[in-house]
Amino acid sequence: MGDAAALARAFLAHCGRTTDDAHALGVTLAQKLERAAHQWPQVILPPEDFARALAERVGADEELMAALGQLRDGDVYLAGAAALDVPGAIVAFDASILSRVPAYLARVGSNPSAVDEVKQTLRVKLFVGSDESGPRIRQYSGRGALDSWVCAAAIRAARDLQRADARRRDGGGDDELDVLAASDDPELEVLRARYQGEFRSALGDALAALDARQRTLLRLHFFERLTTVELGRLYAVNQSTASRWLAEARSRVLAAARAGLQDRLGVSESQFESLIELLQSRIDVSFSRLLRPA
Repeated sequence: MGDAAALARAFLAHCGRTTDDAHALGVTLAQKLERAAHQWPQVILPPEDFARALAERVGADEELMAALGQLRDGDVYLAGAAALDVPGAIVAFDASILSRVPAYLARVGSNPSAVDEVKQTLRVKLFVGSDESGPRIRQYSGRGALDSWVCAAAIRAARDLQRADARRRDGGGDDELDVLAASDDPELEVLRARYQGEFRSALGDALAALDARQRTLLRLHFFERLTTVELGRLYAVNQSTASRWLAEARSRVLAAARAGLQDRLGVSESQFESLIELLQSRIDVSFSRLLRPA
């Protein structure tokens, strides 16, 4: 059992509260820690960090002991450890929670091919987050089951991806293609405008031809702004492997788009090479800006 007094001090300091019975609070916290650590023996969350994770989930107007009684010890422990990137926490989260994503999505009839993209999108939202909000796993209240909370997040993510794909198929919301295709060169922009439909179709087909991991890597890098270090952490590989995967995805997009444009366009060789130069230069610029090492 953890040091009850130290747990009580950490808890009270974090939530800015006082209590007339710090001893009883400490004993309760120590018992909760013991149960949670037993549930996740492969994850070692420091006791004071567990106390803080509990404190973050107690409202300012709630009675302390009653609120603690509502919190799910093991779920808060795992969520708190994952938010702090404690060794083994994300692996445990993946094995016990995210491994259920295919079953979650099957309930709402999601395309099985979208499962990998949904899982990786969830990993980013849950464990990386944004500069404004931080890792979303911190928003887990600790009151309901963690797997149910993740289930709802998975279904929302799947529906977001479905809507984005539908907009692309309808010719709208082509953010990914616009990032790849935009140019500052007026002459190349004239060519792109003239052959915009063919250009976009070739790029769209090239992206669609990627396997699920490659599409997800590009999505995460371009639109979630993840570095190669962060991608490596999500995929449990080193930075050089993540960089190699991205380079392979980029090469496949270029090769497939070039072949697609050749099939579609009836332009001179010089115009065709200009269009390919446009495609090449914009992807190079995008990757040099967005994929630089952390």
